[in-house]
Amino acid sequence: MSVPEECLGCDLYTAGGGGEERKEKRYRGVSLRTSGNWSSEIMVPRKVRKWLGTFKTAEEAARAYDRASIRYRGKTTKTNFPLEEYPEIEPQDLLNEAAGT
Repeated sequence: MSVPEECLGCDLYTAGGGGEERKEKRYRGVSLRTSGNWSSEIMVPRKVRKWLGTFKTAEEAARAYDRASIRYRGKTTKTNFPLEEYPEIEPQDLLNEAAGT
């Protein structure tokens, strides 16, 4: 199928389907809100979504996700930044808080 040269939408789409490159790096658990702030959330055991908050930068939101991920899933979890940057977080902290101990 050939596209006629007078097609008005032909210049809007690129060959790779990639469009424009992202200006911000994508982080796990982070999304941009319409207000321009960054939000962070995580899926916890039993597939419950846990809201972590809104942040001024994507990096702050990504670090909030990392802390929650380590607490819920332990030191073997996938994070946005190296685990060595979070030595103060123990996986059981959040579980103990939830149990009231």
